Amino acid sequence: MNLEKTVAVVTGGGTGIGRAVSLALARAGADAVVVNFNRSQAEAEETAAQAREWAGRSRPAAADVADDLQVRAMADQVLATFGRVDI
Repeated sequence: MNLEKTVAVVTGGGTGIGRAVSLALARAGADAVVVNFNRSQAEAEETAAQAREWAGRSRPAAADVADDLQVRAMADQVLATFGRVDI
């Protein structure tokens, strides 16, 4: 799988399966992986730092995905930073 120049957002991306997905996307060539978290900020920051080894523009993003306004704010922030969301 080649994900060159893609921007991915992974909800719950800092722990468990989400962490594995975040790192797999980074290794597969994503340009940026946005690691969403609600309560696991330290883990999300660690995952984003590891993802940056392959996907240099990766970063954590806080949002409770059960809250529509928070999700919209996160999406707006991602779009403002990266210009798009591919995954």
